[in-house]
Amino acid sequence: MARIEVANGQYGNDGFKVFANNGDLVDAKYLVDGNGNYIIDNITQKPYIVPADYSIASTTDKYTQELQDASDPASGNTGLAYSILAPSSGRGWRLTTNI
Repeated sequence: MARIEVANGQYGNDGFKVFANNGDLVDAKYLVDGNGNYIIDNITQKPYIVPADYSIASTTDKYTQELQDASDPASGNTGLAYSILAPSSGRGWRLTTNI
């Protein structure tokens, strides 16, 4: 489980550029919780890096709605919940180079 660390700039600027897996230079930021604290990766002991426009709230809203839609008995799609949520576990970015 990730840990939380109070953000006070100890990892550098909040916004920066990284190379995506495909080699494109993209805008990125450190992942923070709703209080602005860094969410720390237990393996690297550094904050997770996400796309600059990433929002925890938007992601939560999206998958909450998809789960509700997929598990609605009236829809007949109750078996789809796993197929909708399982791929999301592998959608993270890997930092190739931080410049």
